[in-house]
Amino acid sequence: DYPGLGYGESYRSANGVASVYVYTIQHAWADGITDAKLLEELESTVKEVRAAETLGRYQELRVGESKVVTINGQEFLRIFMTYKFDGDPFFSPTYLTGRKGHLVKYRISLRLPEAAAVDEAEKFIEEDFPQRSVKFNGSRVL
Repeated sequence: DYPGLGYGESYRSANGVASVYVYTIQHAWADGITDAKLLEELESTVKEVRAAETLGRYQELRVGESKVVTINGQEFLRIFMTYKFDGDPFFSPTYLTGRKGHLVKYRISLRLPEAAAVDEAEKFIEEDFPQRSVKFNGSRVL
């Protein structure tokens, strides 16, 4: 948990890692993708990955265009990044959406071709998001 910011969880598989963050960031996030601050958070995510490339953690970073996608009826703002880590190519989509006043962010990095990575990432979100809870006044609510 990150007091004042929210919480994060990570999940590992043979193909990579999925990190899920639920933020309050001192802002009441609008549900879905209508919040104007969503683009700022997306830009911040890209900046973090670019900083990691500058430090030598990632190589050959490429950032794609952002796009709105719908998963199980929930709209997300998605951006693709590809890079190499320890010589291995990774495909890393990030998905953002607002839920119950919070920002929910999925950053998923997989050692799979693009189409397979999108399928695996979106299957993970399909299973995770409906039960993803947010913290509110010290208790978890759906």
